[in-house]
Amino acid sequence: MKYEPKKVLVSLLLIPCIALLGSCREQDAIEPMGFSKMELVSITNYDQPLWVEGLCMKDSKLMVGSGVKGASFIGCLDIYRNHFDPEYSLSSMYYGEGIAYGYKYLYQLTYQDHKAFQYDDRYHLLNTIKLDTEGWGLAYDSNKQVFYQSDGSNTIYIRDEETFRVIDSFDLTYSKTQMELLGVEDPRVMMINELEVKDHELYANLWEIPYIIKINLDHKNVESIYDLSAFTNTYRNELKDAGVSDFDMLNDYYNGIAYIQDHEFYLTVKNIPIIIKVKLK
Repeated sequence: MKYEPKKVLVSLLLIPCIALLGSCREQDAIEPMGFSKMELVSITNYDQPLWVEGLCMKDSKLMVGSGVKGASFIGCLDIYRNHFDPEYSLSSMYYGEGIAYGYKYLYQLTYQDHKAFQYDDRYHLLNTIKLDTEGWGLAYDSNKQVFYQSDGSNTIYIRDEETFRVIDSFDLTYSKTQMELLGVEDPRVMMINELEVKDHELYANLWEIPYIIKINLDHKNVESIYDLSAFTNTYRNELKDAGVSDFDMLNDYYNGIAYIQDHEFYLTVKNIPIIIKVKLK
């Protein structure tokens, strides 16, 4: 399940908004034993903490969907002005979740309201769509012209671009080697959250579990795992310079992944106003 932001997080509003884009030198990519390589490129601050539930790129713009009832928005994070521009606010009865642009429209999930919203390119609400599941993460595959959706379980739902109906699904499990690496007994990949597509791969955050997984969409299996806690420890000084002080919370609240180009991605964190650019090898 998800949680409302804790009161202690309010102190994050005091983090100074200092642009650090490009200020972090590229270091050797970290590769903890058994995990895939992950390298910091830069860290950027922006002007307000957001409870990030969805992240995607659209025409070089970084779009964010924030959650929490009464504070669920869709908007653009301007990484050059370090500013968030809200474009559309959900009714206070809804908890906004994952967002993704298809070929024509923008879609936004809701957490437990069993609804998704469809918007045009000016953020006008066009349709409300009934969902049979909770809404967590959402990503668009332009090659196959489908959406992938998560609901916190180990199931990935495949939705038709035109109707947004579920047309297929698959369940994710760890291999025996991956189970030993992570020290888990249950092979199911649970708590799949925010999603992003790159070529024939689907990347996913895991809620309150400090890993990013890379899913091979042809074979429907976990191909790689990236260790976010090791990443945090390696780049602790750079993160401190960006105003991060609670590293346990950082590891719990990594959420938001958006593909840029080549091996580069943006990562965001719930309620910590930083944008992290990384290379995932």
